[in-house]
Amino acid sequence: MLFRSEAASFDREWALVVLENSLARVQEEYVGDGRAETFAILRHFLPGAIRPMAYEDAAARLRIGIPALKSEIHRMRQRFRALVREEIGGTVSAPHEIEEEMEYLRKVLMEPGNDLESTQRAS
Repeated sequence: MLFRSEAASFDREWALVVLENSLARVQEEYVGDGRAETFAILRHFLPGAIRPMAYEDAAARLRIGIPALKSEIHRMRQRFRALVREEIGGTVSAPHEIEEEMEYLRKVLMEPGNDLESTQRAS
């Protein structure tokens, strides 16, 4: 039983590292483009965000309309997902294994008792 618990803990840490690395890369891209404040607001709309923000509040803070905000959120989520795939791609031996690992990452993160608070350290 201890072995199973250790394996689950290892898998959870792996999943969190993948998300943390991907989040850091998205943040670096936004900061590099001079959009640090935009990232600080949009990150609330990534999966696992601890404190979601109302669309209206986010749009007002960014001084854009809600349709434009939704487009920004969509683009950021797409980029985040692509970076997660890249991170996972670096952990597998063949490209065809990426989708299987993506699914496993989802499974690990959806297990009861898992939260993503550690991915929100830079809040």
